[in-house]
Amino acid sequence: MISTKIPFVIFKSFFNGSIRIKLDWESLISEQVTINMSFFEELENPSSWYLPWYLNDVDEEVSYLAPNARQLTLADIPKAINHLNSKRRDKIQELLSRFINSTQPVQLVIATYALPDGKHLIMDGNHRSSALILAGVKARLMVFEMFGPLDPELLPDLRLWKD
Repeated sequence: MISTKIPFVIFKSFFNGSIRIKLDWESLISEQVTINMSFFEELENPSSWYLPWYLNDVDEEVSYLAPNARQLTLADIPKAINHLNSKRRDKIQELLSRFINSTQPVQLVIATYALPDGKHLIMDGNHRSSALILAGVKARLMVFEMFGPLDPELLPDLRLWKD
């Protein structure tokens, strides 16, 4: 893995508009966040890569606000895909078809937020990452990872990471 620190303005210019989860861009400017850009030859340890998708106790997809919301990781996708909403599932299946037929390593660019213990919350690239896990093909990943406070005011999904 190769990693380098990049200015926030590069991250913002690259992902502003493509990150669809709630992210307080204005507050991020004043926070002391840092961004690292890393290159991976494979997506290691799928159980450390969290999606902003949640299931409840009976495996129904729910909001992060649901009291019994359970976080999903990329390792959960093979079993959880049938419990995701149809639009999400169809998008993953579409990408999966393209990835499986690729003769070259699949190249992905994703944005994440750093979580404790080397874990990551995927902010952009959830469908692509999920399809990659299902496809089981070779990949090259460019990961932009934001390091900042675990503040749900910045990113509401972080409420599940507060003590």
